[in-house]
Amino acid sequence: MSGRARATCGRDGARKLDGRPRRRTWRLPAALLLAGLSVASATAFAADEKAGTAPKIVVPPLLNAAAAEPLDLDIRIESSTPVPPGSLVLIAGLPESATLSAGRSLLLGSWRLPVSALPSVTASFPAGTDGTLQLTFVLMTDSNSVLATATSTLTVAEPARRIEEARKAEQARKAEEARKAEEAARAQEAVRPVATKAAETPARQNPTEPLTVSALPEQRRDPEPASTVADRSMPPEQQAQAERLVGHGERYLAQGNIVVARQYLLRAAQMGLARAAFKLAEAYDPYELARLDIHGLSPDPAEAKNWYARAFQFGAEEAKARLARLGVK
Repeated sequence: MSGRARATCGRDGARKLDGRPRRRTWRLPAALLLAGLSVASATAFAADEKAGTAPKIVVPPLLNAAAAEPLDLDIRIESSTPVPPGSLVLIAGLPESATLSAGRSLLLGSWRLPVSALPSVTASFPAGTDGTLQLTFVLMTDSNSVLATATSTLTVAEPARRIEEARKAEQARKAEEARKAEEAARAQEAVRPVATKAAETPARQNPTEPLTVSALPEQRRDPEPASTVADRSMPPEQQAQAERLVGHGERYLAQGNIVVARQYLLRAAQMGLARAAFKLAEAYDPYELARLDIHGLSPDPAEAKNWYARAFQFGAEEAKARLARLGVK
């Protein structure tokens, strides 16, 4: 009979299938036979359980464990009267490599432990254990009489997977914090007073005379349309910095954040970049603000004219048409 029990348990309790553990289901007769209980004892327990006089063994319905970490089994006995002295608990269905902090191991992943050890008993599973198993708990006397049974589903996961998931989540959190800090630093840099200014447009002899395109300095004509007088006079490092500032300003313009965009564009325009001056004029131009559907921010035609004129001086020929649209003849 014991040989048949081992064969049945071995078939139901196979640990691996294609590298993965199989779900184990222990039936009460197999667990009882493994403990050396008689069929008559099992029949007597069934009668007591049906009559409602048997004590209860209480276990969590689900047990989630991490390999290489102890798991509190949380086994409790509920009974209106004390259980007989010397009573013990049989646990069947554990991985054969599992170890308990109390009791002794039997065959095929089963353990016997005294009732006195229940409050603090823990189970440990070696690294590499991964899968779901069905556990059976049997409370019995020292004479192998069954007092109560219970079942629970045990899931063991490899902790490396959890660690990797936590590591990725932490990396994502830090990347988001770094991005926000960078945005805040850029915004703070944009509103700082500019330490140096580029040469301004020469003042007109009669400030009360209306601004006209003909009054602007003559634009220098060059065969390279992408170049301007001011742009070529800048060192490469300074021009690259100005282009980066324009890029930030254009991004904030697209987002509708005109106040911050103006600060970035102002810095680039004061460095003498024609495109920056042109974009800064657009940030004040009532026609452009309406095109961008910007509300709640007043345009400034005078400031727009000033920066269109500066852009024209720097070599932006298209600024002439914008000045004409704003009434500059």
